[in-house]
Amino acid sequence: MDLAREAMDTNILRKRLSYILKKNSLTYTEVEKGSNIPRSSLRNFINGTVKEPKLDVILAVGKFLKIDISEFLPTNESQNYQIESDSSPLDEDLFAECSTNLADYLKTKNIELTLSLALEVVRKVYEYSQKYSNSKLDIAFLQWCIDKKKY
Repeated sequence: MDLAREAMDTNILRKRLSYILKKNSLTYTEVEKGSNIPRSSLRNFINGTVKEPKLDVILAVGKFLKIDISEFLPTNESQNYQIESDSSPLDEDLFAECSTNLADYLKTKNIELTLSLALEVVRKVYEYSQKYSNSKLDIAFLQWCIDKKKY
């Protein structure tokens, strides 16, 4: 693995950990105490003071959060729908359909998202639908994004 790729993976891990803690309303101290890792270990990694986390720290955090370590990193599935942004005009009908169906699905699942997370899901579903579903809403992909928390 080259240094640029390794640095990118570390940055992804740092951002993902920060996001997971924020999403679960957890503080660094709560996670450090709950996972029995040294004080400030997690905080120093997420804030960039420590560049490379120790594997045992990451494993302990994953165990405490009750998530598989693979959830800290992007999956091949999530990479499959990442599309480079382009300058094509907005398909207003598809955008509206994505937004409306997301709101409806969130209501049926009794899930609350922040505006920024909801917009991120709409963007992903919109781009995926444009590329892989001939500009027709792919409702299964929308549901997968929500059910698998790919936002």
